[in-house]
Amino acid sequence: MKKRILHIDDKPENKKDIGNLLEQEGYEFTSFSDGLEALREVKEGLLYDAVILDRSMKPSGEKIAKELRILHPSKLIIMLAAIPDYLAESGDIMHLNKLGIDKYFCKPIESSHLLNYLKARLNN
Repeated sequence: MKKRILHIDDKPENKKDIGNLLEQEGYEFTSFSDGLEALREVKEGLLYDAVILDRSMKPSGEKIAKELRILHPSKLIIMLAAIPDYLAESGDIMHLNKLGIDKYFCKPIESSHLLNYLKARLNN
């Protein structure tokens, strides 16, 4: 059974790139430009195994991640963020962890790192 990924990003080029990557690897995915629309769909029964979302969108990826964590505590949440390594020391990464975000990838992402992480966590 294919794993289903929920992808939330307000930038069309990012949605296209991630969508192509997921499709090439055999994942099913649903993309949303609007985090609130994604939340509505999840509340109405949209099933998924993992979420990949952008941090800098409106409403913020952090807010959407927090809501998704409440709705589905065990689902994998991956955030794509422009967080340089030096910010990791300032507590920014700890803040994301407190929101229930399992992993962050700094943009621009290395697709092999993202795919390896998905495969390892989703056991496929």
